[in-house]
Amino acid sequence: MGSIDPNQDLLFSRRAGFPFVAVKSPRIIWKQRQLKPDLPPESRLYPTLSDEDWKAAINNIVNPEVRANYSQARIINVTLLDNYIRHYFHFMESLYALYCAKREIFPNAKIERIYIGDYDMWSMPKQGGGVQKKMLDLLFPEATVDAGREIVEEGVENWLIVDRTKAHTRHNKMAEPMELLVHKHAPELRKTVFDKLRITPAASPFRNGKLIRPPNILYSSRKGSKRDFTSDVEAKFLELLKHIGNVREINFADCAWEEQVGLSAAHDVMIGIHGNNLTNFMWLPPDSTCIEIFPKDSRAYDYQMQAEFFGHSYGGIDGEKIYTAFSRTGFPYGEIHSGVDYFPKQQILLLLRKYLP
Repeated sequence: MGSIDPNQDLLFSRRAGFPFVAVKSPRIIWKQRQLKPDLPPESRLYPTLSDEDWKAAINNIVNPEVRANYSQARIINVTLLDNYIRHYFHFMESLYALYCAKREIFPNAKIERIYIGDYDMWSMPKQGGGVQKKMLDLLFPEATVDAGREIVEEGVENWLIVDRTKAHTRHNKMAEPMELLVHKHAPELRKTVFDKLRITPAASPFRNGKLIRPPNILYSSRKGSKRDFTSDVEAKFLELLKHIGNVREINFADCAWEEQVGLSAAHDVMIGIHGNNLTNFMWLPPDSTCIEIFPKDSRAYDYQMQAEFFGHSYGGIDGEKIYTAFSRTGFPYGEIHSGVDYFPKQQILLLLRKYLP
């Protein structure tokens, strides 16, 4: 990495991710610890915040001392160090941290270099490597993105670290402590990618709160994966969707990343079984609908958070149970890596009637 300037170099990782609270000049410290078991669970997260409350919460989440110390920084060199960086959703958590930090803490800085190390393997291997670099190149065109070689940690002085004890719902996701800022900046991130890829998202199917055309529904299939519908359930599922709107079935594992973005942007609804494919909720047009189906007696929060960040309507289905946006409570549970052998017809209809009146 060459010589390190402690005023210019930053290290992001799963051990180190994003600063908002504690400052120990000249180094930013926000220690990551395991969640304390005595943290009280919350049944809903910010359920009734007004626009003014949201703005106040966003403005207060970044410690003023952090802003004062770093807002005049001119050059930053960044290292993303994360064993999960090859995983689509977890890479996005690191990317959100960097994107929000640039806008909130280093607004005047130029990022000269971003190191991501030897992380060419992508969690959807048919796409080949380099997807992380593509996204970083799009969002930080002024930076040289250095991938494909080992990174040495020694000498990096400024650690930006996520404190997961700040998580409201105890599920220990790196993105949760910074969710207000991701919610603030996510639309800009999406628009930048759309503009750079020359993608025009679908126009809203609504006018004055009513549908003016059949919704375009994207079914994200996981054929060939252990997280799949049984064939009889999938047939019933597709037949049901065809009575509601225009349905397209796609397996994102077979698509280049740019194609995934374009396909998602052309649809109003995305529905699929819990898995990395649903990271693409982020590329749906504004105010879209996201439906996630879990194996019975299981639930996780990754893609619910993804939908919430971008302001989409969300419905999660676990057997007869339905979860909507900002309903994250307690730890994830169950075996989320198995297939789905039940047909949640009534739950799907209830959610689509709610979000597509």
